[in-house]
Amino acid sequence: MKKLKVAMVGAGGFGRRHASAYAANPNVEFCAVCGRTSEKTKVRAEEFHVRAYTSISEMMEKERPDLTDVVTQEKDQYKAIMEVIQSGYAKAVLTEKPLGINVKEACEMVLEAQKRRVDFGVNFNRRFTIPYQLMKQWSGSGELGDLTYLTLKFSHDPYDPEKEEDPYRWFFNVYPHGFDMLTHMAGPVKTVSAFFTKPENHFYYKRFTINFLFRDNGVVGNLIGGGEGKWRHESEYMEIGGTKGQAVVKNVTELAVLRKHGEELEHIWKPAITEGPGLDIFEESVKNHLDKAVECLLAGERLPSQAVCALYTQVLMQAARRSHENGGAPVKIQEFVREYPYERLEELLEI
Repeated sequence: MKKLKVAMVGAGGFGRRHASAYAANPNVEFCAVCGRTSEKTKVRAEEFHVRAYTSISEMMEKERPDLTDVVTQEKDQYKAIMEVIQSGYAKAVLTEKPLGINVKEACEMVLEAQKRRVDFGVNFNRRFTIPYQLMKQWSGSGELGDLTYLTLKFSHDPYDPEKEEDPYRWFFNVYPHGFDMLTHMAGPVKTVSAFFTKPENHFYYKRFTINFLFRDNGVVGNLIGGGEGKWRHESEYMEIGGTKGQAVVKNVTELAVLRKHGEELEHIWKPAITEGPGLDIFEESVKNHLDKAVECLLAGERLPSQAVCALYTQVLMQAARRSHENGGAPVKIQEFVREYPYERLEELLEI
């Protein structure tokens, strides 16, 4: 069976997670890693027995990979992805969220990939865990009836990234997953309303509540989050209600529950064996997604989580910021998108 040739840009900690998944996949020929510094890149390349580069263009020309995975720091992502796409050798590109530091960067990357016919995906790994896939299946099969509401709590261990100019940067870095899961389950958003606060003596906004009115079905939703929780203390909880039942997912890979109206028993999915306080939810969900991406490309299909979805989350997050800065006033997404002068944005988002 033909193997998928994979090269990676990024020799840091997140890159190592991706590299571990590729190295463990028997259908992958993991060939190279490119980093900014030769010493650090050499260490990572030797760890996975691949070739080391410090030039993206050189790596692309020499390796000609089927998939290039760009796992860089946020501030380096745009330049690296554009260089990969414009090399002339890119076939498919995968990257981490968020897509760009603003709507302009995200839109330009998506358009450049389309122009050069490069398949372009983003690692929304939660879509590829068993509990969230069950929730999607239950909500789409009619077992919940018509959807009525969604709520997602997202609470993380406290940490303070290096201070930047933008006090929303922590929010934009961590919470694209939350926006993606809500729209993945309920569809496009009509209106958002948001409130943010900061912990005392903190630079970044780390506490927020965001309300959603979804566009085509009258469903309402809420995302509440903060950066002062603990992973082991039910850091992530999602609930969907419908006219015929309710579905719950706990901690990404830990638990899925289906409750049907008129039935006394719950339908529960739960892994039989866990490690430590629970499954290593990040590692497991990333590997699931990367394995699925490899499977799709080998089958001649597109990457399973397209970058345009990450462009949409970037728009929604910017709309939430606008709402907060206007005292929580609702922001209509269609009107908000039309304020942007970027080529084909409405068309890309199908608004």
